[in-house]
Amino acid sequence: MTAAAVHQTEEAAPESAPLASPREAGKARAGLFFWLFLLAHTVLWTAIPALRNHNLPLDVIEHLAWGREWEFGYYKHPPMASWLLETAVTLLGRSEIAVYGLSQLCIAVAFIAVWRMARSMLAPWPALAAVLAGEGVIYHTFTSPEFNVNVAGLPFWALALAAAHRLFVSAPTSARTVTWVVLGLAMAGAALAKYTAALLGICILLLLLLPPAWPWWRTRGPYLATGVFILAMLPHGIWLWLHDFPTFTYALARADAGPDDPGPALLAPFGFLGAQAVAVAPALILALLALPWRPRLPSLVDRDDLFLIVAGLGPLILLTLMAFAFGLEIRAMWGTTLFLLLGIMLVRWLRPDFRSSPAAVRRAAAGLVAVLFL
Repeated sequence: MTAAAVHQTEEAAPESAPLASPREAGKARAGLFFWLFLLAHTVLWTAIPALRNHNLPLDVIEHLAWGREWEFGYYKHPPMASWLLETAVTLLGRSEIAVYGLSQLCIAVAFIAVWRMARSMLAPWPALAAVLAGEGVIYHTFTSPEFNVNVAGLPFWALALAAAHRLFVSAPTSARTVTWVVLGLAMAGAALAKYTAALLGICILLLLLLPPAWPWWRTRGPYLATGVFILAMLPHGIWLWLHDFPTFTYALARADAGPDDPGPALLAPFGFLGAQAVAVAPALILALLALPWRPRLPSLVDRDDLFLIVAGLGPLILLTLMAFAFGLEIRAMWGTTLFLLLGIMLVRWLRPDFRSSPAAVRRAAAGLVAVLFL
């Protein structure tokens, strides 16, 4: 081959694509592992109850009966859970897969929202560890096959948290209009699932009253979100008015410990907190398996930390204080939506040192497999 031919061949050869940086490659691998985990979770926790359970859970049967009527409310609960279940069985048929799959779809949406928040607060692999730690909350696994108002609220709580976080840590811009709409719709969805969404609404309002969020009040965002929320809640509000607020009557009666004996009212909050400790114990065990840690205290000047304190811990604190103040007998399952941010808090504040301790990675991975399959 002549020198001219070699020169022409070199000119005609396409330029090779630039190699991805190690950071980008790590981010892509962490993302791949997240989607594989999400697929495994969804398939396993849909298939296992469908194969093992001989009867549908009581709450599922109740919502199946209500959902056929497509009302704006029912005497025990707001309508969202019944609407979602009726939609699932209409699309997929009245089968166990439709019922149990709907629960896992709700949890999958919640995990995706948590994953997006985790990626903005942590490096890719710690963000993945934060989501995986959430698998250790029994409300996301063991109790999830019983689709009810608590499970129905999970995706809406998670979406509201993700929207609120994005707004709280960012500067006011007109580009955030969609985020405010999502916040209003997600809060309405959460409230139409269960009224305990008011706890989240109070915490988000508190975030917006903190100095870092003051500039937002000079924009249309908070008022837009409020308007969207009111508009979405209006049909249910009219139904409540026309039917003399039966859901509130039922909720208050269920939470009433009884006026004759103050003992249960005083002990109920401790029982509730004990039940929540049991519910998150597997996640805490996963954190222990990830030793050694490099712990740090949350910073009140760090917006991410401030968000986690108020939105992550606030609803649990508010619910417990309400139980003490009003003598409410809180049911353990009321904690279902309260621990979506637990994994992020554990990883961000305990800071497991996976890089210098491969054994910690192996222990945590074995623990996760145990949570998934056992």
